[in-house]
Amino acid sequence: MCPSSSSDTNKRLVTLVKHFAKGNAAAFARSIGVAQQRFDRLLKPNKNSGKYPLVKPEMTDAILAKYSSVQKIWLLSGSGSMLNTLEDPSSDFLAIRSGIPYFALDFIREYDLIQKMHPESIQFLIDFKMFNHADFWCNLSGRAMEPDIVQGDIVAMKEVVGKEEGFLYGEIYGIVTNNYLIVRRVAKGSSRQHLKLIPSNKSAEYAEQEQEMPWSAVERIYQVLCVVKKL
Repeated sequence: MCPSSSSDTNKRLVTLVKHFAKGNAAAFARSIGVAQQRFDRLLKPNKNSGKYPLVKPEMTDAILAKYSSVQKIWLLSGSGSMLNTLEDPSSDFLAIRSGIPYFALDFIREYDLIQKMHPESIQFLIDFKMFNHADFWCNLSGRAMEPDIVQGDIVAMKEVVGKEEGFLYGEIYGIVTNNYLIVRRVAKGSSRQHLKLIPSNKSAEYAEQEQEMPWSAVERIYQVLCVVKKL
């Protein structure tokens, strides 16, 4: 099964409006705390390009926070049933369970598959209440170069929207650039245009790998919310 296109996500918003607000987009927008005009733009394609606007993570997060019965996998990829409770008689194995998708994939080497939410790559859902605001769980290789994160560990990751605005310095992040992916603890850089990447391992072999990166090079960034050790 191929991942759905962004326009399919917009069309699923229309389905949600019909289901929860009887087709009243304004009422639905109010219910999730989003300005009506901003929400309305997502429901119609651009008159010139014919393309739908991108549905950003903060929008899907607002929907999932308000309507807990909506299945996250369905909203993001179209897989499974819309609702995750038995009120939907067509609910399947994934849809009747709560939790966040776990991909048996490595964040650094197989990020493309994770980012596209391939349903075939989802092994199961992890229902860890404290971290159910994560976007996904996945594996993290020893290439992370963090002493607390080793080969085979499972991590919960959440995309930071707005980058600098939603950033907590001192935490560990997975950083996606055009050329590579890296996982590091992040501190403030020498200017507002830079962030500093700090390996937690202070041994001599890693000491020279502290470096700065321009914010302009960062395409996407994910906070590591939790690390689970495999026994």
